[in-house]
Amino acid sequence: MSHFEQLQPESYIFRLPTEIWQECWSYSSRNDLQRLVSVCRLFRQTCQKTLYRKLTYGGSDLFDLMLSLYEPDSWSFERLLKRFETMRTDPDGDDVRAMVHECHFVGLEDSRNLLSNEAFQIHYRNLPKVLETIQATTKAFVSLLSALPNIRILHLSWIDLDDEIWNILEALPNLDALVLNECQMAGGSERHMSLKTFNMSSSGIPNHLRLSTPLQILAPSRLTELTLEDEYCTGAVLSSLISLGTFHHLTHLAVHVEETTVDKFLTLLRAAPRLKTLKISGCHNISRYPHALPSDVVPLLTSYDGPLHLAHLFTTNRPVTDVKLRLSIPQGQNSINSLFLSDQIGSSMASLSRSTIGVKCLALSGITSSLDSLDAVTAYLPDLRELDVSFSRLPSFPLPLDEEIEGRYQRSTNVDGLKIGCGGPFSSIQQCLPKDHPVSIQHLVCLIADGHATLPAQIEVLRLRCDFTARPAAEGAGERLILEKLSELYPRVREVCVGTNLVWYRMGESWSSSAIRT
Repeated sequence: MSHFEQLQPESYIFRLPTEIWQECWSYSSRNDLQRLVSVCRLFRQTCQKTLYRKLTYGGSDLFDLMLSLYEPDSWSFERLLKRFETMRTDPDGDDVRAMVHECHFVGLEDSRNLLSNEAFQIHYRNLPKVLETIQATTKAFVSLLSALPNIRILHLSWIDLDDEIWNILEALPNLDALVLNECQMAGGSERHMSLKTFNMSSSGIPNHLRLSTPLQILAPSRLTELTLEDEYCTGAVLSSLISLGTFHHLTHLAVHVEETTVDKFLTLLRAAPRLKTLKISGCHNISRYPHALPSDVVPLLTSYDGPLHLAHLFTTNRPVTDVKLRLSIPQGQNSINSLFLSDQIGSSMASLSRSTIGVKCLALSGITSSLDSLDAVTAYLPDLRELDVSFSRLPSFPLPLDEEIEGRYQRSTNVDGLKIGCGGPFSSIQQCLPKDHPVSIQHLVCLIADGHATLPAQIEVLRLRCDFTARPAAEGAGERLILEKLSELYPRVREVCVGTNLVWYRMGESWSSSAIRT
């Protein structure tokens, strides 16, 4: 039988449901899909839905553009402009336009604020033409959106949102999620976009203007996820939200809080009775906040991610099970007194213990470099299941290793084919472990395994690392010896990461490792 006869309609491949083909194509790259649509009619029909379901148009970084060209050229944007216009006006493109459900568009990135540099503009005389073409390309893309009847998710980065663009966005009938990153916005007419997800973020680009007037964008009817991490516009959006009544469907909130917006933030919390996940950033210079929140404010909260000193507000008498705490250092200070920090950690752990159903997962980021945090965690959270600690600096633990562990290091010359050094009490460890900071982290695990420091008895997952340094490829051996000792004290532990690029998993009575995926 010829190859052509094998592909006739009666062949089994033509009987497969469309959903199976689309699942197969979901693992293919965009370049592969563009080739597959040319194979046969079946592949064209099944590939197109995956190929056009998500459209991504990446922009250019202005600094990189200047490095690659002495005079910046606009040819790539001109080509993209023609592509948008063709896709919008093609009379035979209704089927393709109906397939688009998600769009990502990135304009001209100016992370170094070069556009405000007069010398830069004088040197590159062709820059105004490039900027004009980019602006026209942005307008063409936004005009294309109005021709996409089924678009539901939209990501916009590095564009200026004027009234014309807002009018088009507001008119999109099926838009569920809008994500704005590094976008310049201006207050204007009131809008009531009925979105499920709204995300607005910025990394603090200095050429962005801080809005002082309310920015009316959202309607509370369907909103379930809200992210306001743009320090220039968060206050303006909060000013408009607190006047819209109750957000009955809002379950996830991430917000950048400053001294001027803390009252608006607390007002929004009172209007979100079903909030379950809360993430707070900023708060560096906030000097006033309530000592406690009424029990009817976010009564269903289960997850808190925010500053250490605010943990008691959102965990006490609430069903919080997942907590991520980080140290918030006021501007102008490099560190915080260690004794004050130790007391603050203890009081925070005490507030976590007042969760109505108990905290099960805890992450501490950049908070301590001593054993105090582990002692407080064990004392107040005996039922903790997962612990993730990122040390702010290289920890130093003067206590000696258990003689049995130390002896097993010195006696072992090869573990899993990796050579272990020999010598003094600590030279073997220092030679067999990675050459970077994780040496002391693994020393800490030795201390835990030897009983000098304790963990909650029910601990299942333990991750210890330094958050200021890249983890090198592990040259180390002997970690398994530590873990075997650790599992004797904590029989429920099943996953451990001790500062290297390896994660250890317990399989029955033995341990196996795999590289951390970055």
